[in-house]
Amino acid sequence: MKAIVRTQSGPPSVLLLDSSYPTPAPKAGHVIVRVKAIGLNRAELRSRNGDPPAKTEFTSDSLNTQTPPAILGEECVGIVEDNGGSDTISKGDTVATYFCGIGKSFDGAYAEYTRVPAQYVYKLSTSLPWPVLGAIPGTFMTAHGSLYRALHIRPGDSVLVHGGTSSVGTAAIMLAKLEGCTVAATTRQDAKADSLRRVGADVVLIDGASKSLSEQLKSHDAFKAGADHVLELVCPDSIADAFACAKSFAAVCVTGVLTKVWALEQWAPAEGLETGKKLTTYQCARDTDFEALGIAMTKIVRDVEDGKIDVKGGIGLTLNGLEGIVKGHEEMESNRVSGKVVVVLD
Repeated sequence: MKAIVRTQSGPPSVLLLDSSYPTPAPKAGHVIVRVKAIGLNRAELRSRNGDPPAKTEFTSDSLNTQTPPAILGEECVGIVEDNGGSDTISKGDTVATYFCGIGKSFDGAYAEYTRVPAQYVYKLSTSLPWPVLGAIPGTFMTAHGSLYRALHIRPGDSVLVHGGTSSVGTAAIMLAKLEGCTVAATTRQDAKADSLRRVGADVVLIDGASKSLSEQLKSHDAFKAGADHVLELVCPDSIADAFACAKSFAAVCVTGVLTKVWALEQWAPAEGLETGKKLTTYQCARDTDFEALGIAMTKIVRDVEDGKIDVKGGIGLTLNGLEGIVKGHEEMESNRVSGKVVVVLD
């Protein structure tokens, strides 16, 4: 089969097309997927560079490895080629898989075929085109888990998304607005402010401006006391800013590490946390409530089909063919694209 192979650590140019990479063989309890669309993720830039991953990026400590596989790619949608003896998934089904060790512990989605443990494969009944479906699994499920399973948002709440132009940030804005929340979102670039408004942000804040994020946020009537929920997608060392933006008794969810800073060298919780404010996290790889996740993904797909979520508005770039993966890495690494990058296979 054809695959994009990581030949060594380094820039996007280390990703090379291999036209004769071994096709995965059938294995009991595993599903072979013929890949139709791949959603790219910033975690894959770190893997390509050889940056050390965090434990929470793996489904269990036993699968934790510092050496990525030859084929990266942590999410995809496609068609089942072999069901591995599954009672619930059949050959020919449309499926999605994401953040289950694929492209981290074993060969990933940058290929014509990939093999995944069956419990991490979600059957979807949909007529959505591959470029749209490919933008959903990892991005929208991360946003959904952060907002609903960690922060527990409700209609009428106020939400701040720190890192709004990331693919997860864009999805979180859409989902929070659909729930009936008032949403503020951040960007480091003035030129990207309109893209945040287009996907639903009521308030746009400029990260790194002369005024702090909390000063900017609280200058708006809907956020005078701060936000009911803060989704932190940038890095843990932004935690002080995140808590400054949160209302009394509000919660901050640390989900993303866009700056690659996993941990704080010195942090005293008694000093860094205000009384009553809460800190939580959401990590897709460690969420194993497969039934609930399947229900959530099905609902998101239905909402997209019904026009309630504009996934196309959150796609920053669509590329064709495996060779497009290299271009996708280049665009993401240079921060020239807002939202999701999707690669569609012929």
